[in-house]
Amino acid sequence: MNSFSINSLTEEEEDRLWEIEGSLLGVGEKGAGGRSEGKSEHKGPKTSQEISKSNKENAEENRVKEARKNLKKDLEHFPFNDFSEEKLPEVIEKYSSWVLKSLPDKYPFFTNLETEIEYSQSRSSGPGGQNVNKTSTAVTAKHLLTGIYARSEDSREVPINKRESLSKLLTKLETHIKNWSIYVKNTPLDERRDEIISFVTNMRDEKTN
Repeated sequence: MNSFSINSLTEEEEDRLWEIEGSLLGVGEKGAGGRSEGKSEHKGPKTSQEISKSNKENAEENRVKEARKNLKKDLEHFPFNDFSEEKLPEVIEKYSSWVLKSLPDKYPFFTNLETEIEYSQSRSSGPGGQNVNKTSTAVTAKHLLTGIYARSEDSREVPINKRESLSKLLTKLETHIKNWSIYVKNTPLDERRDEIISFVTNMRDEKTN
């Protein structure tokens, strides 16, 4: 016995079936224009595809909104106040170039890690014995271009905390670039630089207002 599936029908055959069903149920009456109104009542494959498409578009829109929120949070410590009004556009331009260089691999681009990351030491605040708060063993690694930073204080050894703080920072920067990847996904390549510059400039304006 052959199995029957509406999905195996041609579009014309499917429409005819819905018209027959509509007429049997009394919903296929002709409208003022002489066109059958029964077809719009059914929930066939086309409707399912439209719902699926709508859900996908909504999910994509939510991802972009979430990425935007994360980017703004990441850039809360962007060094706006470290530069003059004349110098700041150059810094924002440099940041946009860094993002664009990082996007292909979705990983932060570095020319010289030693000069682009700044380390500072401070006293640890967590548990670890009597000496934990007496010596400056905690290390904070900061990405100078973005102001994004990470701190490690789990060890009493400075080199270990330095390594851990760098590892945490690189993870944060990688996530930062991935958020940019989501945010500019539908932006043409030749417009992405302007989009990034506009984003950061608007953040600066929000902080000054």
